Amino acid sequence: QISRIEITPQGDRRSHHQPPIQAHDLESEIRPERNPPHESETDAAGIIGGRRTGAIEIGCARLAQQIWNYEISKASDAKSTLANIYTSDAEFRTNFETKEGLTNQKAVYILRAIEMEERRRIYQGSAGELQISQALSLEHVLPKSPGVDWKHELAKDQKLAAECTLRLGNVCLLAGARNREAGRRGFEEKKVIYKESNLLSTRKIAEYENWGRETIEVHQKWLASRAVDIWR
Repeated sequence: QISRIEITPQGDRRSHHQPPIQAHDLESEIRPERNPPHESETDAAGIIGGRRTGAIEIGCARLAQQIWNYEISKASDAKSTLANIYTSDAEFRTNFETKEGLTNQKAVYILRAIEMEERRRIYQGSAGELQISQALSLEHVLPKSPGVDWKHELAKDQKLAAECTLRLGNVCLLAGARNREAGRRGFEEKKVIYKESNLLSTRKIAEYENWGRETIEVHQKWLASRAVDIWR
């Protein structure tokens, strides 16, 4: 008999006696949001994977009831019950690496969480954390309406703008004024602005030599590697 299932980030399941589990406890253990959104309560797994809103709540509530009724007493049975709603790390990462077309609000939420994760990695704790301003907005490295400075890249890849502009790997966070300054400028000019940012995830973009399809894919994989550690 178990009174609570603890699901660890490494995938181990172990039980220990505590008061009867609640659905929200299981949800946070399955894929916790270490950086909950300010504007919405939508979880990243749902944003990236397109999972139906409320699927976790429904599934966890059902599991909690089964445990409460002693219908489930083994962690392996609990895992099987949640199999249809749990997004594995591999699946989440694969979905993230190709994600595109998010609303600005959702993309900003994802990038803000990744920024905080990167600061934790670099500064090893809360000492280096930044109280990210609400004034941050979404910057498209390759603009939605590219100027003449993008002529060379667009000539090499005629479908670049149509297929890559809205990808997660093509966006970053900037303060409103700097975003307007970046505008439709070419990548070399934008890199100067990115280097001056105090956001680590934005400065990361300035490390790339050029900005085309391949670089966008590389950067999106880098974002995915951070995201999978946040929402696991």
